[in-house]
Amino acid sequence: MQPIFIETVIENHTDIPLNPAEFQAIRNSQFTSFSSIDQLVSEYQKSCPGKIELSKFLANHLKDHQVQSIISFGSGESVIEYLIKCYHGSIEICVSDFDESMIDYCKSIYRDTFREYWKIDISKDGLDFLANKFQLALVNAVIYALDNQKATQFFRNLALANIKYVLVVHTAQLFVLNQLKRLAKGLLKSEAPKRENTFWGWSRYKREIVSVARSAGYRLTNYYVTDFGGKRAIYLFKLH
Repeated sequence: MQPIFIETVIENHTDIPLNPAEFQAIRNSQFTSFSSIDQLVSEYQKSCPGKIELSKFLANHLKDHQVQSIISFGSGESVIEYLIKCYHGSIEICVSDFDESMIDYCKSIYRDTFREYWKIDISKDGLDFLANKFQLALVNAVIYALDNQKATQFFRNLALANIKYVLVVHTAQLFVLNQLKRLAKGLLKSEAPKRENTFWGWSRYKREIVSVARSAGYRLTNYYVTDFGGKRAIYLFKLH
């Protein structure tokens, strides 16, 4: 596990670094300015088309495993969840996020597209109220925000809620070969000094994520490395 730092000063257009909450607020505002689903999807098609392909991949995976109900954690503007619903029409989806303003925004945009909308902070909230409601939890680009202790507790909370499957999309995966290449590059040339960075979360190797899930009673059943606009590791865990 290694810490992730991002140059939030770039987003802020000043020399003052942002804390993660401030950075997330700016990022969210880029989407809440859109007043319709069509505008949101159009923005995805222009700025992050890889996520469109990711949505298709996830929808097909859910169909293959006959999953009919999911809760998505950290869903933000919920475009990926909306597209999953488009590609897998019979599925019921609940979206959730720690930011109540994003939940309110999604309610106003998507209305009855999703079954439920919840404000949930996975770093500290229990999930007892979700017991036996959903077959699968979608954890897309979220697990990096939790340290090992909180990630383990999160998986245990999912198990206590009797959520059979957990589908993790990890955008901060560590790969041994990439780390070796980076080390060799660093030895060959000195890097320019970095600007002041903001701590953003944790990147992990595959074995570390599998270990966290296993400690809560989940075993890995499927694993993929995809390149939908950037390398992503996709894990499907099943409760023992």
